[in-house]
Amino acid sequence: MITPPNKPPHLPLTTPATSAGKRLVELHTDWVRQYDRAIAIEGDYRASQDALRAADSDLQRVLTEAELKGGKRTKAVTDAEATYAEAKAAAEAPWEQRARAAVSAANAHRGPFEEYLNDHLEEVVSEPELVGEAEDARTAVLDCAQALADAFERYQEAHAASVAILGRAEGVSGQDVPMMGSAASAANVGVRSLLEAQTGGRPAGGQMLPTPCVSKSTLDRRAIDRGEAEVVEVDGPAGKGVQVVSNT
Repeated sequence: MITPPNKPPHLPLTTPATSAGKRLVELHTDWVRQYDRAIAIEGDYRASQDALRAADSDLQRVLTEAELKGGKRTKAVTDAEATYAEAKAAAEAPWEQRARAAVSAANAHRGPFEEYLNDHLEEVVSEPELVGEAEDARTAVLDCAQALADAFERYQEAHAASVAILGRAEGVSGQDVPMMGSAASAANVGVRSLLEAQTGGRPAGGQMLPTPCVSKSTLDRRAIDRGEAEVVEVDGPAGKGVQVVSNT
């Protein structure tokens, strides 16, 4: 009927602990509620059109049956006409105006949500729910990596055992024992490289696995870009250094 409203983004906060997080959830809930209202109006409009088509078809059928019986006005005709009139009135309601109003209201919720998020980003990203999930997710990856590394080691030990047995038999050799393919070998190397990197080793290609949350340096850079903080020189135990200082 008309262009739908902007769909609210997913907000991964279910149990906010800070006042900023709670307010953000409220704003998001209001936005989602109005968005759903706009989408529902579109659905109601389509349902009214379907109901009118059905009522029209039923009225035509009943009128035809009545004509075949001499054109006598029956209760079936009266009921079908009443149903058609009701469906026609519903279908001709100001649906476009209703939809435009609902879309405008839904889109109006976007500004307050984004403005509040920008003004309270530091508090929101420090929500225990977000930080805890990020830390748990990193731990889960490393736990799985260790389990996979252990499994690969077990696989290699089983392969070595089979090779050792065949080495004492006639007509076969260790080459007859299948080895893991290139994809598995690459995964083995990759997971060991990942684990070694976490303990301070730096094998080729090894990288520390970061916690998937917003870093302080990112927030500092954002504050500087927004004119909310600046970099100043400070004297420290090791000499002069720099520090990000808030302007607010």
